[in-house]
Amino acid sequence: DDLPAYREALAGCDAATHFVVLLPSREVVLERERERPTEWHRAGKLDAVYGGFARWTGVAVVDPDGLAPRLVADRVMALAAEGGALLSV
Repeated sequence: DDLPAYREALAGCDAATHFVVLLPSREVVLERERERPTEWHRAGKLDAVYGGFARWTGVAVVDPDGLAPRLVADRVMALAAEGGALLSV
């Protein structure tokens, strides 16, 4: 839900802003949440939050699942270098 606020705050900014969402699959997120002492997965909060990220448009998304941290960083940096992570405001 924060993406529109980011876009609004950055409107008129002369600097290029890169924005990448690290979004593993819902199943991976659910499994991780089951290992944590939270109730998000039971109360439906996880689906609401995950669905919010999944609905964002105009942003670069990287699925970090199964990747070494340096490979995730490489993908993020490649998106930035190619202009694929520029946030449209």
